[in-house]
Amino acid sequence: KQMQGEPLVARVQKHKGPVRGLDFNSFKPNLLASGATEREILIWDLANPSTPNVYTPGAPTQPLSDITCVAWNGKVEHILASTGVSGTSVVWDLRQKRPVISFTDSATRTSRSVLAWNPDVATQVMVASDDDTTPIVQMWDLRNAHSPARVLTGHARGILDMSWCPFDSSMLLTCGKDNRTICWNPNTAEMMCDLPSGNNWNYDARWSPKLPAILATGSFDGSVNVYSLTDTGSGASGTALQAPGWLKRPAGASFGFGGQLATFSKKVTADGQAGTRTVALRRPGTDQGLLQRADELNA
Repeated sequence: KQMQGEPLVARVQKHKGPVRGLDFNSFKPNLLASGATEREILIWDLANPSTPNVYTPGAPTQPLSDITCVAWNGKVEHILASTGVSGTSVVWDLRQKRPVISFTDSATRTSRSVLAWNPDVATQVMVASDDDTTPIVQMWDLRNAHSPARVLTGHARGILDMSWCPFDSSMLLTCGKDNRTICWNPNTAEMMCDLPSGNNWNYDARWSPKLPAILATGSFDGSVNVYSLTDTGSGASGTALQAPGWLKRPAGASFGFGGQLATFSKKVTADGQAGTRTVALRRPGTDQGLLQRADELNA
């Protein structure tokens, strides 16, 4: 019987082995995906936490290996991705209850430790390796998943965690066994800055989902560190710093010669994705009554 004030809501065991991947669905927070040993992936409907409904996203895929990470797509609510020790990453469609695509880098068939979706582009996903011989991060575009679209190299040892900034998709965090926590621009593969290194590995790195520029790391020495990229005293160092997306003006206007007005704004497509930023030139309509009064004043 649950005692008053007891923080544990429920304890349910369904997996056969240790669980290494967990992710809540941002569209339906009652849905939790979990990944464990022997390619086992489960979807938990926690509408009633004490007796959750549990089901699989589809038939298990080959090869028989441990799952290390599961991640829901941030744009399409029924799309889930998983990756693991085999080096193969799989994208699942929960409406069809089957895998719709899988991809593996034939050149580096090594274990994959973590996977993250681009917060702005629904077809782009980043995967990283915890293998010390290939400590790389790869960007894949699922529209052409024959080979990685971009490779980020810089870590000296395997990568343990990764987090894509929800406020600016040109900022990506990675942490690895080399005691480095790096902020990248994944679009250019440039290192933007290094966070202060500790005495042990950071196994977890996360951007705040609510506060821009705030991030946290968890270390095997038992400490959690919170950083702000807007505070130069936080110790972050680097040479490729850029203006973050949350400081960019969403719209603006300026008058030019001959009464012309130049405006810009960020267009949003029908599916909610950010479109192109365009500059429009127009000549606003003139108030004829104002012109008449000006002529009378001149006369």
